[in-house]
Amino acid sequence: PWAPFADKEEWALVKWLISWVSQTAIDEFLKLPIVTQTQYMHTSFKSKYTLMKAVNKLLHSTEWNLKRINIKKN
Repeated sequence: PWAPFADKEEWALVKWLISWVSQTAIDEFLKLPIVTQTQYMHTSFKSKYTLMKAVNKLLHSTEWNLKRINIKKN
């Protein structure tokens, strides 16, 4: 249910990163040794690029199209 992310925790991390961290800082974060070289944090994305590709796979809402309709009375 968390696709394209691994689990609820990864989804929470992604939401936080996207909401509060700049894209440059996301890349810097993902390069930290605690992310890349430890058993504590394994993400399905390894860079800002792969993270944003995963985010773009999420469903998007339907775009609304408005059209004015004039009704003439008889």
